[in-house]
Amino acid sequence: MTMQEIQTEVTMPSLPKVTIICMSYNHEKYIARALDGFLMQEVDFPLEIIVHDDASPDGTSDIIREYQKRFPGRIDAVLQEENQVQKGISNLSMLTAQARGRYVALCEGDDYWLDPHKLRRQVAYMEAHPECSICSHRVLRVDAEDQDILEPWPLIEEAREYSIKDVLALNIIPTASVVYRNMPLAVWRQWRGDHKFTMGDWPLWVFLLTQGYGFHFSESMGAYRIHHGGFWSSASKIVSAKRYIGFHSCMVQLMDYPLNRISRRQLSFWYLSLSACPELSRIEELGAFCRSITSLHPLDYFAHFYTRSRRAAKILLRWLSLR
Repeated sequence: MTMQEIQTEVTMPSLPKVTIICMSYNHEKYIARALDGFLMQEVDFPLEIIVHDDASPDGTSDIIREYQKRFPGRIDAVLQEENQVQKGISNLSMLTAQARGRYVALCEGDDYWLDPHKLRRQVAYMEAHPECSICSHRVLRVDAEDQDILEPWPLIEEAREYSIKDVLALNIIPTASVVYRNMPLAVWRQWRGDHKFTMGDWPLWVFLLTQGYGFHFSESMGAYRIHHGGFWSSASKIVSAKRYIGFHSCMVQLMDYPLNRISRRQLSFWYLSLSACPELSRIEELGAFCRSITSLHPLDYFAHFYTRSRRAAKILLRWLSLR
C-alpha cells in the first residue's frame, strides 16, 4: 500500500485534520499545563483532542473532567476504571484506533507545548511534502517545577530531514514533538507482527520511517518533563538497559540488512552495559556479557567497540576488574 493510498483511506470530508492524543497516569500536578497547550493552538482547521487517563489513583481524571466542563465539545475524555497497561493493553494503539484526523499529534500528560503555532507549522510542512511521514522538533528538558535542567533535546540545532537509520541508533524524536500521518491500524499491526515492544513510541517512529522520511524543526516548541514518576527518569539502569535490549531485539528481526546491523550493535552495547550493573548476580552478569559478544560477528564486535566506543571499552574494563 502506497503512502497516497494509506492517506486516502483515513481521510474523509468533515473530519478533524489533526487528532491530539494525550496519555496520562498520575499526572495530577501536570495535566492542566498539557491541556492548556492543546487549547491555545491557533489553527485554521478542526482539531480533535483525545485525553486518556489510565485509572490514576490521584486527581488526574478530576482535572480532565473539569476541563471538559470549561471547554464543552473540545475534549474527548477516555477515563479508565481499571489500569489498561497492567492488563497488557497498549494505550497508544487503542487511542490511535480512535483517531479520526488526517494527522496525529502526541503529548503525554506530564509534558506540554510552548508554541501556539506548533501544529499549524508542522501540518503546513507535511501538507507541502507528502512524502514526509513524521515531523518533530526540539523540546526543553525541565524538572517538576518547570525549570530547565538540561539542554534542549535532541542536540540537533539545524532544521533537517532524517531517516530510519538516524532513529534506529538513537531515539532523537521526543514524543511531545511528534505530528505524523494517520494510517490504518492494520498496517501498523501487519508490520510489527507478533512482536511485543517494551515501549510504545520508538517502534512507531521506526515504522513511520518505513513509510516516508522525517523532518526536524530546530525550534523548541514543547517541553519534556523529567521527574520521579516518568517512564524513563524513574527507571533504574537495569530496567533502562532491558528496555533497550527488548527494542533492539525486535528491530534485529524486523529490519533487513544493513539496517538490522545498527540494532545488532546497539544490542551488543546494551548487553555489555547490563553486564556491568553490580545489582546483577554473577551468573546474570556473565550471561549478559556473553550475549554482548554473540550479538555481533566477532570482527564487527571488536571493530565497533574498540575503535568507535570509548564508553563501551570503559565498561568492559570495569567488568573485567570486578571479576
